[in-house]
Amino acid sequence: MDDTTRDSAQALGAMQRAANKARERAAAHNLKVPVWKDGQIVHVDPKVPAQQVGSTNSESPPLRSGASK
Repeated sequence: MDDTTRDSAQALGAMQRAANKARERAAAHNLKVPVWKDGQIVHVDPKVPAQQVGSTNSESPPLRSGASK
């Protein structure tokens, strides 16, 4: 595994851990979390399993281009 692939895998893991922690905190405080679904932002109950919240299409928000390193 090259350095870029390893760094990407570690970054993805860190983002997933942060998202899980955010959902746990929101659930503990009875708050909803924003998610991208069907081309728009919706607020969902973090206690609902993610499979029930998932998008029904593959449309994603636009990515920013030209990010500096």
